[in-house]
Amino acid sequence: MNERLNTTEGYGRGLAQPETISWEQDYRSRMNPSLCTRLLQEAVPALAWVNWQITRVDEGYAETILPLNRESTNQHGTHQAALIALAADYTGGTALSSIVRGIPIVGVHPQRDNCGAALWLASIEIKYQNPSSGDLKLTSRVHADLWPRIRRRYADGQTVIQPLEITFESNGMVVASGTCVYMMKQAARLKPSSLGVKPNPLYIHSAKASARLIAGMRARETDSEAPIVLDPYAANVADAHGKLLADRFASLVPSMQRTVAARTRNLDELTSKMVSEGVRQFVFIGVGLDCRMYRLFPNDQSCGAYNLDFPEVLEERRRALSHITNLPPVRFADIPFNFELERIEDALVSRTSLSFRSDAPALFILEGISMYQSADGLARLLGQLRPLMRHLDSRLWIDVVSEDAIARRSLNQESSTFMEAMERLGSPFIFGIDQPVSYFENAGFKVHSLVNSAEYADSRTPDGIFRHYSFAHLGANA
Repeated sequence: MNERLNTTEGYGRGLAQPETISWEQDYRSRMNPSLCTRLLQEAVPALAWVNWQITRVDEGYAETILPLNRESTNQHGTHQAALIALAADYTGGTALSSIVRGIPIVGVHPQRDNCGAALWLASIEIKYQNPSSGDLKLTSRVHADLWPRIRRRYADGQTVIQPLEITFESNGMVVASGTCVYMMKQAARLKPSSLGVKPNPLYIHSAKASARLIAGMRARETDSEAPIVLDPYAANVADAHGKLLADRFASLVPSMQRTVAARTRNLDELTSKMVSEGVRQFVFIGVGLDCRMYRLFPNDQSCGAYNLDFPEVLEERRRALSHITNLPPVRFADIPFNFELERIEDALVSRTSLSFRSDAPALFILEGISMYQSADGLARLLGQLRPLMRHLDSRLWIDVVSEDAIARRSLNQESSTFMEAMERLGSPFIFGIDQPVSYFENAGFKVHSLVNSAEYADSRTPDGIFRHYSFAHLGANA
């Protein structure tokens, strides 16, 4: 059975209609019961714990089994009501997923090129009628007359709101009746398309989750046996969510903790060096939950940090930092910013009480950004930064992955697992650079340093993605 997804062509990228992918093809590569059960059990550990399984999938139809076992039952030996609801959620979700052929579901299927569907349960109502004292069969059907509307709304980038009835049967008896209401939309359309539009809560959740994950990885490294970085604030800002995400990713991809530690160490070294040389302007583009300014220039009121990010992420940042006592005083400005819709220069000039000077030395930081951009998107960002680096001592720090990694060339198993984990999270790497020196020189920069992350590897973790991941220190060409 081929369990690899092929979503680089077709409906998922708006290049075709769902009927160009046959149901037989979609069943084999995306929707067969064995594959979907495995992916969902990996994504939702509670489903694996109770051994919930998908037993049948047809187009618009799903049948699943919640076994009667110790894990799934209550004190009376019948199914726990909450677990019946959990099984209902993923039964209806599987049925609805089958309608949009070829589309990977974010958080379940690996996806490429940000072509996946965001699918969430909006509400659920279940009326329990009889105790469930045997294996529980759940079924859900999307009636065929609804398929054209669902597909059309999805393809047009609109939000699909779809109620589905769920049936529950055990030992030939109706156990319950229920309705699940789902929200489905192209994940790429969750982003705000214009200024002043409130971002979709799911998009902001993803941005916050990414920031918490990185903080959680820094916390894990700090607590490790031989850390290469120490971040005493990371555990606090990561919170329970970030620690959970970090633990989950570290179990799937052991090298991820070390790669995050490597980039943190390399950027720490450059930041400390520039502070010692008298640089006093530090611009964090996509600051997330970074606490570098508290670690590396505390109590130095001559240093100023410019923190650019979505307003909702900055709000989360302020909330997380408010729980830390005795934070050292630093000068900073939180600047609401969407780098896909706005110019960095405009944000620095008009939205801060700190006066930024492009003719004074500054360090610009693009951490964990380049691999998520299109080629045009990264070129646009770099083009905005060059005029702000008028001083010869200004620098840009940026991390890059290789095109080999994006194209899955020359990857070992650990690296492939890493890339797939990011795709299943809904954050696929989409842009890589195989010749960073020539790439940045053509973009108008001078490469002062290019460090491969393998320099920070040790025997604790496999090679993983290390040799495909590098850190560049750039200056602007005159």
